[in-house]
Amino acid sequence: MTIDILVKIYKKWGENNDIENIGSADEELMWNSNLDKKQSEWLEKFIEIWDRMQNRDYKKWSINKNLMKG
Repeated sequence: MTIDILVKIYKKWGENNDIENIGSADEELMWNSNLDKKQSEWLEKFIEIWDRMQNRDYKKWSINKNLMKG
């Protein structure tokens, strides 16, 4: 899975849930008072997955950066 795929999933989820002008997942979770429990839980899980993917990508970038130095 890549960040690009996650973006597509998130945008489609927003469309399917009739959320116009969707912001970032953490913004929606914090500021969208129209979310129901199921939507909030979905966003919490999505944020966890997003963070794991970012951390994985950062580790790959960091390893590659160090390899290029030597």
